[in-house]
Formats: sequence, structure tokens, C-alpha cells
Amino acid sequence: MPAPTLNVGDKDLPSTNAMAVSIVLVGPTQYLDHTSLNPYQPQSTLKIVALPRAADSGLYAAYAPNATFSAPDTLVQNANTGSQNLSVWKVTTPAKGYQPTVTASAITDFATAQVTLRDGTSNVLYVAPYLEEGPMADNRLMFRYKLFRHFTVLNNSGVFTAVRYQSTDQINAATQVFTNDAVVASSDRTNILNAGIGGEFRASA
Repeated sequence: MPAPTLNVGDKDLPSTNAMAVSIVLVGPTQYLDHTSLNPYQPQSTLKIVALPRAADSGLYAAYAPNATFSAPDTLVQNANTGSQNLSVWKVTTPAKGYQPTVTASAITDFATAQVTLRDGTSNVLYVAPYLEEGPMADNRLMFRYKLFRHFTVLNNSGVFTAVRYQSTDQINAATQVFTNDAVVASSDRTNILNAGIGGEFRASA
């Protein structure tokens, strides 16, 4: 599909492509730490960013054009579309500082990402739904950046609603109020999931 005309000083691209891998986790699992997709200079080997904390499990991925990958852990998914390759590996109980090396079949531009996971339902951090609004400011530097605007989730006797601009009366009348990042009990996690109100859960420690 054609790339958009940016008109903010960037080069317009003649075309753009995207690919993704979806992995479904079953059970009471929250993510602990994660790194965004990071591009690097052309190379044939790359160490993943060291884990800041020990975890119950972890996933890391590598993407590059015109190359295939190998890594020391279990390959759980591989996607190949034309010249694009995206692979995902799983590691069990990685220690703090774990830093695997991914090797490509050729020197190429790497991009990597990772997420660590914590099992169980204790110390659950609930991140309420949010919108990304932009531009951040009316100038060329900030025009492409967005602000995260959280909803407030209200529980009114078992009826959950996500409210953007709530009044003091609405907050005072609610059975429970969840704002931004809040530590919740396992029963709250179950109720929020059953309500389908959105948001996400992370391990708080």
C-alpha cells in the first residue's frame, strides 16, 4: 500500500510493508518487562538486551529482510513473507541479566524485541484502557508523537464502564475506581476480564 505523504521534513517512502506474529498465552500470566522493536546497524549476530529481572518465562523476536535466524532457545513461531523474516523464541525461567545471541544467515539490518512473563495472579498491575492522541504539539518536531490518555474504569455494583471525563459524583457513587496503573486483587482481575472492559495486566514485581 502507498505510504502517506508526511509533509514534516521526512522522506516520503514509495511503498510500505508490515508483518506480525501473534502468540496467545493461556492461563493467569502477566508480562513483567518488555523492550520495543529496536533497529540496529547491519551485522550478522546480535545480543538481546539483558533482562533487568528474573522471570518465569520470556519471549524474544528478531526481524530482518533477506536473512534467516538461529538462537539458543526454543523456536515457537516463524513467519516468512517474501524477503521478510520474523522469528520468535521462548526461554523458560530466565535469570536476571539473561542475554541470548541471535545469529543471522547474512549481514543484515536487525530489529529485535522481547517480553518477560510472570505466572500467577498475585501482585497484578491493571493498566486501564487508553487512547493515543496526537499531535503532541503543533510543531514539526512533535507532530508525529502522541500522548497516552487513560480512561477511568468504574465498577458500579458489577457493571464496568470506561469513562473519559468523569464527574466527582460518578467517582463517589462507584463501587470501585481503577485509574491509570493500579495494583488489583486476583478477584478484581477476573471481574475485569469477564466484563470485557479492556486494558491490560502486568506483573508488578
